[in-house]
Amino acid sequence: MGKEKNTYILAMLIREVYSLSMYSMDEDISSYGITPQQMIVIKLIAHHGGMQNSELCKEMNLSKGTVSGIIKRLEKKGLVKRKEMEQDRRNEKIVFTEKGLEFANLIRYEMQKTFDNIFKNSSQDDIQRYIQVLREMIEKIKGGA
Repeated sequence: MGKEKNTYILAMLIREVYSLSMYSMDEDISSYGITPQQMIVIKLIAHHGGMQNSELCKEMNLSKGTVSGIIKRLEKKGLVKRKEMEQDRRNEKIVFTEKGLEFANLIRYEMQKTFDNIFKNSSQDDIQRYIQVLREMIEKIKGGA
């Protein structure tokens, strides 16, 4: 029973870390008029240099309708656009507009400030240890272990 209880506690702590970090980011980015989910889409597009809607759905674990709604709101703000893929014109990639690219850089800076503040009292060794543990957890989850 001990191991099962500890794994449940671990899962709940991961959820709490996620919730608290999203709340903290939401407070810091709310003045820019975007939601945490929109911010995640911006981060993913920046990291991958553009993504298909289906890739965003998989990465965010959200339905196609939910992701489409997020994309439409970002399009209305002039931050992203749909671009036909050269290999297959039936498929579209979501990419930044020039305004979106500038905004993504600003949001990255704001996110960095948020997390610098969260971890300001942590040593670099502690931060490296957190990174290592989280990477190991991601690999275990992806591997189904």
